Amino acid sequence: FWLEPGEMAPALSYLDLSLNEVSNLTNISSLVNLESLYLVGNDIEHIAPNTFAGLTKLKMLNLNHNDLKMIHGADLPPSLIWIRLADNSLESLDAVELKLPLLEYLDISNNHL
Repeated sequence: FWLEPGEMAPALSYLDLSLNEVSNLTNISSLVNLESLYLVGNDIEHIAPNTFAGLTKLKMLNLNHNDLKMIHGADLPPSLIWIRLADNSLESLDAVELKLPLLEYLDISNNHL
């Protein structure tokens, strides 16, 4: 299914949609208080530009076990401290593009890098 903005409460700080067959993650910028987002084991192949725009409090992002082929570091919020991208189909990751000054943990294991 598609995750559409505006369908959830803007006060939400933790969202776990793991194992729900999410295939398309559109702009969720209305979730301005979101700190943790878990989308493990879905069918996500692509993350549209500006999907995370406005999520200045997002600290944890888990996209393990999807089918992501690329992710643009410039589209990730600089507030992230923890990112899991393991078990996807990532073919490249431009470290120069990653502008994540607070990042402490990055898991990109089991990809095609």
